Amino acid sequence: MKFIKRNAVVLKQHREKQSSSLIIKPDIYLQTIPMGTVIDTGRGTKDKPMILNPGDIVSYNDRSITVMEYNVENEDYIICNQEDIYTIIPKL
Repeated sequence: MKFIKRNAVVLKQHREKQSSSLIIKPDIYLQTIPMGTVIDTGRGTKDKPMILNPGDIVSYNDRSITVMEYNVENEDYIICNQEDIYTIIPKL
């Protein structure tokens, strides 16, 4: 699969209701801005180069009409435009 222009594919991260230390997290924690890991991107355009790279952890707008969701082998992916990405989260 080859992505064109400013599109990216992102593997969705699911938030667990219960932590590994058996602490139950409140529902508001599960309703926060969705996050994921960039799997692949297009090259961008002359006017707007692609700033996302594979491996980047991002938060994105899941209510945009340009976001398409797919499930492949029990993994949830989205294909979105670069403009649907809110932030690139730095790795610690």
